[in-house]
Amino acid sequence: SVLAAHRHRGERVPTQSNTVAARAVSVDAAGIRLAAYDVVDVGVASLPISIDSARNIVGSVKIQNLLDSRFSEIGFNGVDVPNLGRVVWGKVRLDF
Repeated sequence: SVLAAHRHRGERVPTQSNTVAARAVSVDAAGIRLAAYDVVDVGVASLPISIDSARNIVGSVKIQNLLDSRFSEIGFNGVDVPNLGRVVWGKVRLDF
């Protein structure tokens, strides 16, 4: 099977503590809002492969943030939290 997903996150208003830490008068001040971003995730999984009459093996790979988009999420106490960047997951499952 194949999975593809797109996520869009619009511009965000910071928390009150981040606005105060930036010494901003309001959340509409220049440079205060966090920018919008888009993320694309993809994954693929194999069909079950029979090892013997009682066991099957399935493999899968998932890539989160395929385009390696850089963004921050709203944090607290004046600190925004950066994303992890591109993440690759691999999995092998044995069914018995």
